[in-house]
Amino acid sequence: MNVSVMRNLAAIFAICSVIPVQAEEMTTQLDTSGTITIHNASVPLPDALSEGGQAVLKRSGATEGPGAPMPLPEDITDIKEIRKVYNDNLQPYVDHMKSVFPVDIEETTINGISAAIITPKGGVPEKNANRLILNGPGGGFRTGVRANGLLISIPVAAQMKVKVISILYRQGPEHRFPAASEDLLKVWDVVSKEVPPENIGMVGCSAGGMLVSQTTAMLIEAGRPVPGALGVYCAGLGMTPSGDSVFTGKLSITNIEADMKPVTAPAPRGGMSYFDGVDTTQFIAAPLNDATKLAQFPPVLFFTGTRDFLMSGAAYSHRKLLAAGVESDLLIYDGLYHGFMTNPDFPESQEGYGIAADFFDKHLGQ
Repeated sequence: MNVSVMRNLAAIFAICSVIPVQAEEMTTQLDTSGTITIHNASVPLPDALSEGGQAVLKRSGATEGPGAPMPLPEDITDIKEIRKVYNDNLQPYVDHMKSVFPVDIEETTINGISAAIITPKGGVPEKNANRLILNGPGGGFRTGVRANGLLISIPVAAQMKVKVISILYRQGPEHRFPAASEDLLKVWDVVSKEVPPENIGMVGCSAGGMLVSQTTAMLIEAGRPVPGALGVYCAGLGMTPSGDSVFTGKLSITNIEADMKPVTAPAPRGGMSYFDGVDTTQFIAAPLNDATKLAQFPPVLFFTGTRDFLMSGAAYSHRKLLAAGVESDLLIYDGLYHGFMTNPDFPESQEGYGIAADFFDKHLGQ
């Protein structure tokens, strides 16, 4: 599949538009600020979502972002206990991913950073012996746990047949930016002495996608070599402007039966405190803000869905990279939510895994 055919952003946003079941019943109201209020609109699952994808939505739940299994009981206040319970809640999803993609996982420490080394069953072939992928887990820079990292790393290791190292890093509320980037750099400092930087890729979902882009920005800021390629899943390049997906993300469906039941969202536990008091306009936090330095980024693959609340950030980042002369590919899947690729049962996930493997294989050195 030629990824470049997905670059027409106008078409992408058109298919993401609200579509009424009966147009005559829908009314819109526009105010002087440009805000449109829509009444009596119904939004069906798009025809572009595969039958297999629609079937998955009827039986499964999310593992990342809205709908992800959260710690119970809700009276847990200690953040370390929250992370532990959250990680435990995700283990069945990790076990399922391993049943689909058999891998070996070794827990270790690299330069003081907790890490898991994921390799395909049967080992890494000679072609990829001098290649490596680094991963930072998602979790809003608050609940970045091992399971989140494994759900992204396992299919990368298995599909590309390459070694992946998934780390744990300092995050909020205990720590502030750029602590997570500094921790990923500690691992980078070790592995980039063993493997040429151009042979190393980075991949992450949500906060993990922000992390790999912000860490790359720190390497550029320091005048150091950068990775050979990045996979930024369900995120943009660091801090990005808000876009339409803030609203289309509200159409997110993770499980049809469960989502039909009225629920009260739990009160947020302190928000994204990782960035509190930080200048989030600086290049190492928001790489898109400096076009000259952005031009030094390696090729980037964005992987998201039309109902991911961070889709606009991915699309905006893709456009800015192309304007800066950086190779960028954009995968957007209709009807799917933030972090859907952590579920291997979606045909769209399987397709994306293959495209991502080809992307890294094309751009990483050997």
